[in-house]
Amino acid sequence: MEKIGDNVFLLVLISMGGVCLLIVLFVLVFARYQGRLLRQQERLHAERMKHQQELLEVLIQSQEEERRRIGRDLHDEVGNALSNLRLTVDVFSARVPTADAMVAFTRDCKQTIDRVIKDVRAISHDLSPVTLELLGLEEAIAEQAETISRSGKIKAHFENQAGQCVNRLSDNQALACYRVLCELLTNTVRHAGASEINILFSDDGNHFSIRYHDNGKGLLQNNSSKGMGMQNIESRLSAIHAIFELSAVNAGYFSMEIKLPHALLTGKI
Repeated sequence: MEKIGDNVFLLVLISMGGVCLLIVLFVLVFARYQGRLLRQQERLHAERMKHQQELLEVLIQSQEEERRRIGRDLHDEVGNALSNLRLTVDVFSARVPTADAMVAFTRDCKQTIDRVIKDVRAISHDLSPVTLELLGLEEAIAEQAETISRSGKIKAHFENQAGQCVNRLSDNQALACYRVLCELLTNTVRHAGASEINILFSDDGNHFSIRYHDNGKGLLQNNSSKGMGMQNIESRLSAIHAIFELSAVNAGYFSMEIKLPHALLTGKI
């Protein structure tokens, strides 16, 4: 009996040792898993921070590029027009005025002034779209589509199936969507070789959506996938917490869908 008791006691000790070993192994495995999970979370956080930093840098670069463009427009268009006007005045003042010379001088001055006014209005419109401010996003995009269609090269169609939902966008959201669509329109006109553009506003009850589609070369062929344009679009949409999806970018057409959840729509109808 004493021998059996010793064997039982030995088995109990072995069992307890095994249990303790399993507990130690479990703790070690759990600690290793937690460490790996923590490192993965830190890596994901670092990647997100890096991505946000890249978007911020793209936004700053786009703002600087916009300032340079405005400076070039003022110098090349307005500056040259005013210089020509000054030259016209100098030439006229050096001559003995006649009736015909006065008529020609007046005509040239009026043409130059009209050109300056047109250029200044165009620059002002780019800086702060008047139609968007006064009439809203729907009318502003309709105006852009009509302007492109009048060129005769591309037919641009726009339809609003979202009803009054579009008016729930805040001013910042409407401006961001307007800039993004203008960027897409510019890319299509300059690079895509498309003949048709379709823009659709819709509302599925949970999201306000914008669908942009053209029948051009697609995103990859016109080499915009890594360009400043697409990065600028992503930074603008990220700023208003919108989500977007590209589809069939390499299939002979380009399509993008932008969605804003109703919970983020802060404007008033």
